[in-house]
Order: sequence, then structure tokens, then C-alpha cells
Amino acid sequence: MSEVDLRDDVEKMDNSPKQKDIGAMEALWSLFSSMKTAIVLLLGLAAVSIFGTVIEDKHGITIYHSSWFSVLLVLVGINLAVCSINRFGIAWRKTVKPCIETDSAQVAAMNISETVSSSDSVESATQKLLGALRGGSYRPLSRGDEKEASIYAAKGSAVIWGPYLTHLSILVIFIGAIFGGILGTDGNAIILEGEKTAGYFTENSNKQIPLGFEVKLKKFEIKHDGKGNPTAYRSDLQVYDGGKVAAHKIIDVNHPLTYNGMTFYQSDYGIAGVIIKVTSPDGDTASIPFEVGLDNRSGAKMFVIAEEPFKEFTLSGKKWTIFVHDLVPDYIGGKALNRSNLPVNVAVNIMLNDRFPEYKGLDAWKRLGWVPVSKTAEYDGLKVTLEEVINYTGLQVARNPALPIVYAGFILMVVGLFMSFYVTRRIIRISVVESGSGSDVTIGASSKAEPEIFEKDFKRLRESIS
Repeated sequence: MSEVDLRDDVEKMDNSPKQKDIGAMEALWSLFSSMKTAIVLLLGLAAVSIFGTVIEDKHGITIYHSSWFSVLLVLVGINLAVCSINRFGIAWRKTVKPCIETDSAQVAAMNISETVSSSDSVESATQKLLGALRGGSYRPLSRGDEKEASIYAAKGSAVIWGPYLTHLSILVIFIGAIFGGILGTDGNAIILEGEKTAGYFTENSNKQIPLGFEVKLKKFEIKHDGKGNPTAYRSDLQVYDGGKVAAHKIIDVNHPLTYNGMTFYQSDYGIAGVIIKVTSPDGDTASIPFEVGLDNRSGAKMFVIAEEPFKEFTLSGKKWTIFVHDLVPDYIGGKALNRSNLPVNVAVNIMLNDRFPEYKGLDAWKRLGWVPVSKTAEYDGLKVTLEEVINYTGLQVARNPALPIVYAGFILMVVGLFMSFYVTRRIIRISVVESGSGSDVTIGASSKAEPEIFEKDFKRLRESIS
């Protein structure tokens, strides 16, 4: 054969119908049914999940809500679905259409077997054996004639479907996660003590999204061990719907409040402001509010006076100027001054002046020092107290209409795993062969469990034909 003829033959083979049968769909199906593809996708999903958690925590990037992460979930879901479909036929045949026909030699070769002689005919022995198997909760099937019969019986076949149910549960969870990301919402709300909010803000928008009801913060409280270590963050919340209290709950990090599809999680806290009260000797009083903000330049949560720290007020006809020089959240006094960043014992450093701004000399300022909530400072007959610390709570506001789908997926997963690991499949095969005036019965059984589990079954079968 010449080189030209050989080349022509090769080209004919390349263009043969067999080669054309493998199209794009077949190639994709083969790709997604591959175990290598499954491993690569699952490793990729795990890596992205770890990476996404770290990046989101440190840099605020929301990988889990990105479109490409949803695409990755879809690819993993397709891989699971294709693998399950490819193996579905085998599981179906094992459960619904098992092979019934057998012979004595095949039965005797099973994990555990024995042969029993019976005076019953093949037909009579078969009926008695079927009844005994049903009494043991088996689902028996038989086939044969008056000379020879085969019986197949199984129970615990649910174990075959455990992996499929687990795969289905993962698909359901993925579907719930994708729809939750599309249809759900996630935002934040800041509420001052004694105040209400009717909406929340999302990360990508400065426009307040209405809740359809109001949430009031009655009180925010931090539980601690007395050494600056927090033990609980609690917000006493009330929900007002139509002007009436519709729900009330004290929430913490692990116990959110859910109302009308919206869930409120404890996520942040802080000091919104302080009110300083000054009382004159004749009983005249003035309450001076100061707004408090955060200074995050040091990397820690530092509370500072957010507005002009100088404020003028008039008391008993005399003009005064108060200067809040500094603020600490957990005052302990001494050189240490502050124990922690928890606002559990707020104190302010106060100065008073009765000649400012006409006279700006430093000698006109009277230092009252640190004034915590529980103490009173005095100067020239005035009593100065830290009347009120206005705390705020930071709530994560979430709505996930697909959450029931995710819960259903987890329930399916638990059921599937239980079926896979805690259900034992038992198979009993029996060959009944005519022997003289009676029959020879060969009983065999197989299971991944110990052979002892068949002792009662074999005893019941022997007694049925004895």
C-alpha cells in the first residue's frame, strides 16, 4: 500500500460515522461524569470558600455573593447530577429488577450458606419459604416451576439510595444558596437606645431600605467578667407594627429576632453620645449633649468626641463653657486609666471655664478630672455629673426566602447519611431443587455486616420447611 493510499484510509477513518457520533453534548456529559472533574470542582469550591472567608473578614469583599461563585456552585451541582444519573440504572435494577434466577452452586458460594432437605415438593417448599421471608420483613421474589425454583429476598435496600439522597440534598442546598443570594438581602441597622428604626442599609447603597415596620432598642447591655472580658452582648428589641408592639426579644449573638421574614442578628455595639448634667447651688440645671464617634486609625475601636468638644451653656444667669477633653469606655482610674474597649464604665475628662471666649488663657480653665457615671465633680458650687451614656446596637439585617429550601436540603442530607451508614442491606438467595419425593433447599446470604445477623433468618427458614 502506497503512502497516498494509507493517508486516504486514515482520512476515511477520521470521517467515519463512529467518530461523528461523539458530539459536544456527549463530550460535556463525559467531562461532568468524570471523577477527576468532581475532585477538581470540590477542591476548587473548598479553596474558594476558605479564601472567601478570609478575604471577606479582612477586606470586606463578598465573594459568596459574586456571580462567578454561583457559577461554580452550578458546575458542582451539574457534576453531582450527571454522576448520579449515570449510576441510577444500576441502583434501580438492584432495587426493582434484581436477578432472581440462580442455582445451588451459586447460592452455596455466597458468604454464608447451608443446604437443607425437605419432604415438601418444590412448589410447597417455595411457598413456605416465601412466607418465612415475609415474616422476617424481607421482600421476596420467586421464579421457577415444579422441578426447580429460585428465590431472591432483600431488605435494607434503602442503603442503595443513601448516596443519591445525599447528592440530592447537596443540590437542594446549592439551589437554596443560589436563590437566597439572588432573592435575599443582607444589610445593617444602627439603633440608639430608646430610639427606633424603620429601615436598614446595604453595603452597596446609601439609600435606606424600608422594613415595613419599626424596631426599637430599649436597652443595650454588655455582660463581662469584671476583668474586661465580654461574656455576652444583648439588645432588648421591640418590634412595632401598625403602631403596636408586635414582638419583643432580648437578642444576643446566637439568638436573633425574626419577624415577618426579616432576621436581626447582634453584630456591633458602641457609644452614640453622652449627656453631662451641671447643677448650680440654687438648683438650676443644664444638660449638655455630646456626640461620640469612632476613631479606627489605631486598628482598635476607640471612642472619641465626634463634634466640637467646647459647648456654652447658661446656668443661674451666668455663662459657662464646658470642654470634654477625652473619653474612655472602661474607666478604672490610676495610671492604667482604661481597662478595655467595652463601654461598661464610661468616664469623661471635663474642664470648665466662665471667661471663655473673651479670655482664652489656660489659667481660666478648671480641670475637674475624670468623671465616670457613678461620681460627681464639684467646682465653685457647681455639681457636674455624667448623666447618661447613650449606647447603640449594630444589627445585621437579613432576609433569605430560600432558607426553607436550605433546611430541607440539610434534612435530606441527614436522612441520606443515615441510610448510607446505619442501614444494613441483607440479601438471601434460595435454590429449591426436586429430590426424590421431596426437595433440596440451598440457602445463601450476603451482607457487609457480620454473618451472625442471618442466624434468626436461617432458623426461621429451616423451621418453615421442617
